[in-house]
Formats: sequence, C-alpha cells, structure tokens
Amino acid sequence: NEEVKALVQKLTGGDGKHSQVVRLLMSAQEKMNANDLAGSIEDLKKASELEPDDESVKNILSKIPPSMLNGIGNLGEDSDGSDESREKAAYLLKRGFDKYQGKDYDGCIEDVSKAILLRFSDPIYYSIRGMAYRDKELEDEAFNDFSEAIRLGSDNCSDYLFRGQIYIIRDQFEKALADFDKVIKQKLGEDDVYYSFAYFYRGRAHLGMGKVAEAISDLTTAIPLDPEQAAPYYYRAEAYKELREFKSAISDFQTYLEMTDEEEDQEEVLSFIQELSASLSSDTSAPSKPMLSPESKKVELANAHQAGRLVANCAQQAGTDTARSRQGGLFPGQEAVLAFLANLLG
Repeated sequence: NEEVKALVQKLTGGDGKHSQVVRLLMSAQEKMNANDLAGSIEDLKKASELEPDDESVKNILSKIPPSMLNGIGNLGEDSDGSDESREKAAYLLKRGFDKYQGKDYDGCIEDVSKAILLRFSDPIYYSIRGMAYRDKELEDEAFNDFSEAIRLGSDNCSDYLFRGQIYIIRDQFEKALADFDKVIKQKLGEDDVYYSFAYFYRGRAHLGMGKVAEAISDLTTAIPLDPEQAAPYYYRAEAYKELREFKSAISDFQTYLEMTDEEEDQEEVLSFIQELSASLSSDTSAPSKPMLSPESKKVELANAHQAGRLVANCAQQAGTDTARSRQGGLFPGQEAVLAFLANLLG
C-alpha cells in the first residue's frame, strides 16, 4: 500500500549513512534469496563499514561463520572444521532430508540452508536443497544448487540429470547433452536407473535439436532398459512422425496409450493417431514399413541397441512444446535417488 511505499522511500531515500545501510541490507536480502551468498556477505560487510554499531547489521553478521566472512572467495574449505560444527551440519542435513521425504520442502530448504552455512563445501547439501527447490518449481534456485553441487565435485548422477532437465526446459539442448553424456560415460550398467533415464533425456534433447536419427537411437536404447516407462514411446513416435514414418509413429503412440492413465494425454494421442492415419491413407509416398505388433515390437526393442538402428535423415526441431508438457514434477527414477541419499545419510 501507499504507506509502506512511503516508509520504504523514507528509509532508502537520500545519501545519509542510515539510508545507505538500509539499501545495502535490502540488497543483501535479495542476493541471499537468489542464492548469491558471496554478494550478500559483501553487502553486509559494506553496511558494517558504514555503521559499525548498527544492531541489525551486527546481529546478521554474528550468525555467519568467521571463515566465510574472511575468505568467501574460497568455497572449497569447510566454514568450521570443529567436530561440533560437523555434527550440527550433519544433523541439520539429515533432518532436512527427512522433511523432504515428508514433502515439507520449505522446512527442508530452511534446515539444509543452515547446514550449508556450517559446511558449505559438501556437494550433497546442495543436491538435497536443489531437489526441494525443484519440487517447489523454483527453477532458478534448483539450477543454481545442482550447478554448485557439480562445481564442488559431486559424483551423484542425479545432479547432472536434474540440471539437464532444466536445460531442456530452457531449450539449451547442447548443454543438456553434455550433462547426460556425463552420466552415460560412467558406464553404470544396464540395470542402473540413471543409465536408462540419461538415454531417455538425451533422446529428448536430440529431438529438440532436430537430430531425429540420434533421438530415435537413444529412445530405442532407453526402452528395454526400463520397459515400464511410457514416455520414450511418445517421443520416439514424435521422431518417427517427423520422418513421415507414419506406421511406426502410430504403433508407438498406440503403445503409449496402452501404458498411460492420463486422460488428457490419451485424448491428445488419439487425435494424433487419427491425423496420422488420415495422412497415411492419402500419402502414397510414406514409407511402407509395417506396423509392429506388441510382440514383434518387444523383439525389435530388445535388439535395437546392438543393431545400432539409425535413420538417415534429420528434420527440423520437433516436439519442444510437448516436451515441456511432459516434463513432470519428478523424473521417473527419483525413487532411486532418494534411496541412495537415505542410505548415504544413514
């Protein structure tokens, strides 16, 4: 309201020391909300230099470990090496993770943020807080935390998978490919859920770039690695549609329909099938590859990776809008991530 605006103007207007301190405090708060810890502390230090006796500034600075104030540029060291500090940080992290599992995302973020102030050089803190931000649909905050975990040397594949997903949302497909490549190159094995979803999401990134041959190859690889997931069929159908392989597209869309319970998706996909069937009947130039039955499809899927099925032509960028609609809140393998983190935290 107008009274609040007038008060803010009164507090921040002018060039007096108090007004400058208020502006710096507001700036520090904004930077902290944006996860810019270094910038926030720099503003607080400037405010302290202007008004050393200001109680608000002194109170905030008293809660920040001295090593962070004195060496904020070096984020590779723990803020406090004492056993007490490490134990408190571990306790807050475990409590925050428990809150995350209970879907108390705000509580998780609060606890893990406190833990980060005590031990901000451990990537797992950022991994867990990033997941909470992600589930709250705070894309920028989640992206920053996954990136920081990776910068600190995280070997947790989910950090790359989650960040890669955000790159896809932002249409930054080449950066997404780099993250998914990191997971695939670890050669986790075909039974590892990360391996399956890295191929799936890499296929989506290729599709967004218009690299339809690569998309089909990756999606075909992903399907037998996790046969319970319906999404790879949908995106492979989109790729086949771009290549005008209408029968294969219809077959994949039909398989997707059999595997999904989403009514809105079913209506949309049925509409696609009808359009493709009409195009097929009127287009004599369409490839005559026969539609696959469910059983023959299983045989093809089981052998597709070894056969290295490639399609010669690439089309223009496809399916990005639909990709957004099927981004979802969690990637399908997140249960495995939670199990891994729970085991790590004991």
